[in-house]
Amino acid sequence: MEACLALVKEKLPGAGPSAGASSGSSAGGGDGGGGSGNSSSGAEAATELFRCSALWPDPADDPSFAAFAAVRTDAKRRLVAHFGDALAVLNKKQLYEQMRALPAVGLEVLLESDDFGTDSESSVVLVLAKWMKVNYSGTDADTRRRLCGHLRLVQCSRAYLDWVLPALARDHLLHPDSQAGWRLVTPDQSGWLSKYASASGAMKEALWQ
Repeated sequence: MEACLALVKEKLPGAGPSAGASSGSSAGGGDGGGGSGNSSSGAEAATELFRCSALWPDPADDPSFAAFAAVRTDAKRRLVAHFGDALAVLNKKQLYEQMRALPAVGLEVLLESDDFGTDSESSVVLVLAKWMKVNYSGTDADTRRRLCGHLRLVQCSRAYLDWVLPALARDHLLHPDSQAGWRLVTPDQSGWLSKYASASGAMKEALWQ
């Protein structure tokens, strides 16, 4: 494992405590497929690390996990800095193709990060939908539930709350075990989201309870 960690650090240029700050500024919001060569190569190395998640050390009984965790944290920063934001991913071909090639654990890094920017949560939902279109067969229900759990649906646009999410909820109700039903939300939950997003004051508090 020590040799593996050394190789990963070599592939992550500048890996170390200061790497996050430098990579974040150089990526500049996912600039056309990763900005500099170092940023792009670092993102490729990070992607490979997440693609091999089945080989990661066990945090419960592997003494090398602490060193690995530091490398993984740096890889997460680099991956988020490379992709930048949801609009860049959706509008720049190279980033778009790289996003669709991510393993589930790599996409989850983007979805869970507060540093992965967006104009609206609707764009993040669309990123996940585009990823699911080509990766659904490689996921199970737990993976889909985990990925969907990172979506801040109440922050979606009015159009998504009133039309897109209800359609996704209906597809899941009718086809829960198919690609069409990937979004794990029920019609009742979708209706609640729409009401909550448009409510204010006491009504919003009542809906939350």
